[in-house]
Amino acid sequence: MRKSQPLRFTPQGEILLQLANQVLPQIASALQACHEPQQTKLRIAIECHSCIQWLTPALENFRQKVAAGGNGL
Repeated sequence: MRKSQPLRFTPQGEILLQLANQVLPQIASALQACHEPQQTKLRIAIECHSCIQWLTPALENFRQKVAAGGNGL
């Protein structure tokens, strides 16, 4: 049965290990944030009744696309 010595880092490897321990959790957090939906408020004011006839369906279509994971555009 072969017994080897434990793994040891060179001084350069220690520097890279310390950096990796700092950076990798930040990268994981950033990746998770990229996949989370962003919610913002949109306020629209209109003056005429005729605008409601086309705006309401357009907003509903936009909302459905966003809910399905798209950007709505």
